[in-house]
Amino acid sequence: MKKLWSASNVRTYGGGSSDTGFLEDLSRTIGDYDRATASVPTGAGRRTVSQQLHRERIMDVADLAALPRGRAVVFASGSRPTLIATQPWSTGRHAEAVKASIARHDPQPETTLAAAQAATAESHALERADAVR
Repeated sequence: MKKLWSASNVRTYGGGSSDTGFLEDLSRTIGDYDRATASVPTGAGRRTVSQQLHRERIMDVADLAALPRGRAVVFASGSRPTLIATQPWSTGRHAEAVKASIARHDPQPETTLAAAQAATAESHALERADAVR
């Protein structure tokens, strides 16, 4: 699996892994950022400003392990990793054609379509939550 992952030009991680080694590799690939902090100590009538940079992981192993449904990280060759919001097929422009195909070919179409409807509702709830933030 490792060879297949590393040979791909575009890789997507959508959560659900508990393999800490794999998640640590992803975390290192996503990288770090420098967070600037400032302190202003005062004393003896003087004020000085001290700035420091703290290097922190953008997404640590725990963040990746807990990646919520409806989110994914895309790793594309030549680009920085990107956190995206996924779109369920049932909300896309081909939804009706996919539903017709499921109804025709799926041995349990009611179960599949009910799961898709639940995923769509969850996706809409995430969008509303993001809009509030």
